[in-house]
Amino acid sequence: MFRVFVDFFASGFRSGHAPIIPGTFGSAAALILLWILCWRFPLLAMPAGIIMLTAGTFALGIYVAHHAVRLELYGIGVHDPRPVVIDEFAGMFITMLGSSGAWWEWIAGFFLFRLLDITKPPPIRQLESLPGGAGIMADDVAAGLIAAAILAGLRTLAS
Repeated sequence: MFRVFVDFFASGFRSGHAPIIPGTFGSAAALILLWILCWRFPLLAMPAGIIMLTAGTFALGIYVAHHAVRLELYGIGVHDPRPVVIDEFAGMFITMLGSSGAWWEWIAGFFLFRLLDITKPPPIRQLESLPGGAGIMADDVAAGLIAAAILAGLRTLAS
């Protein structure tokens, strides 16, 4: 039962089990989930709400990512398994802190985050070397922070 719990959350409600580009599927699932939550619970759309959601996702992510690796759910000796996309959820949530909620910002935020997560410019790549679940989560959090800053800058330029 514990393995099912770890897999369900580590794989972003199983979105990470997509046969191709699981990180992109996980990021899209995170964005859809955030949109639904913000629509259903408007207070969550405020920065404090997104910060709390991100903090909870980050804490859960460190825990389940660590156990996914420890239990070798996705292979022996795999440090950052492809199905583990809870880090994409945390990164997307952080990215959307830079958004005012306009539709174009959601789309731009998605693509900015994916670009930074895939290319991993310094210092993002260096964070992957942190041990355990922290290393799995930290690079996506950094990508989310940078994407949020860029998105906020784009929003300022557009207004």
